[in-house]
Amino acid sequence: MTGQDIFDEKHKIGEQVIDSPPSELDHIVKDWDGEESAVRRKIDFTLIPILAVAFFALQMDRGNISAVLTSTITKDLNITTNQINIGSQLLSAGIVLSEIPSNIIMQRIGPRIWLSGQLFAWGLVATFQAFVQSYPAYLVTRILLGLCEGGFIPGALYYLSTWYKKGETSLRTSLFFYGQMFASATSSLISAGLLQLNGTHGMEGWRWIFLVEGLITLFIAILFTLLVPPSAGDGRALIAFGRWSYFTERESYIIRNRVLLDDPLKAKGHIQISGSEIWQTVKQPRILQHVFVTLVAMSGFSGLTQYTPSMIKALGFGAVKANALASVPVYCSMIWLIALSFAAWVLSMSSVW
Repeated sequence: MTGQDIFDEKHKIGEQVIDSPPSELDHIVKDWDGEESAVRRKIDFTLIPILAVAFFALQMDRGNISAVLTSTITKDLNITTNQINIGSQLLSAGIVLSEIPSNIIMQRIGPRIWLSGQLFAWGLVATFQAFVQSYPAYLVTRILLGLCEGGFIPGALYYLSTWYKKGETSLRTSLFFYGQMFASATSSLISAGLLQLNGTHGMEGWRWIFLVEGLITLFIAILFTLLVPPSAGDGRALIAFGRWSYFTERESYIIRNRVLLDDPLKAKGHIQISGSEIWQTVKQPRILQHVFVTLVAMSGFSGLTQYTPSMIKALGFGAVKANALASVPVYCSMIWLIALSFAAWVLSMSSVW
């Protein structure tokens, strides 16, 4: 089947063709069957670690409030846990407000520029949380953090999808989300260590958490900007200064063309998103059902995870031990998730056989 035939299959509604097919598809000859697996593995080992580390930074800065609550932030800012919760809701509101605009901007200027900019933006906000002196300042930093982080996850997933066929994205998405789970567990251990700096240079433990973890994010932002490839098939990272690429010319050819044959719409490059398209998506019953299911699932889970170290501390443990112990269930859940994923894969393979 030629590229033209594939386009005709996928882009007709009744008798109406949505778009005329890109002419470049007519010239694609699939001659890489024996090479595709090796190329796909090379993409995996190049792309997924970079994106997962960025996700690590996102979750670390979004979730370290749970460790901060075991320190003296409420006393130092003269606020209550209810007021802390308002800040958490403002962070979530900021994320919701900036999700769609963020991805529209990303489509215009490209994933590498926009995602890198987001990392630097929320890294700066996360770092300067260490210097807040009042409740209003705390609220401002939380909503700014949400506004800067909003759209990063869907943007990164979109960028990831441009490198893979449709059937290959689910596994890679799962691996990407491991960055979030690893951050949830590991940041608790990092915070446990930072709390021991309480009083050093006149700074409370919670300030050290915000400061050091924010600086870690800025360091990750630099690495991400230097290492992330600009687009599917283009492996010339900034750190190379144009002198080398992650992929050979042959590999780049395979990467681009195998994706185009799987989904010819990706030949269009950046997508222009209109207001009517957003509205058409939002009002779909399936989307609304997913929104409400997620809302119900996350409403209880978010509160529990935010206060897990505090609840452990209330059992008689110190702040340092409480944060260290809070990492244990997350590491266990990662192992359990691997087991469930493997079981699902075995069942799916057995049904095929």
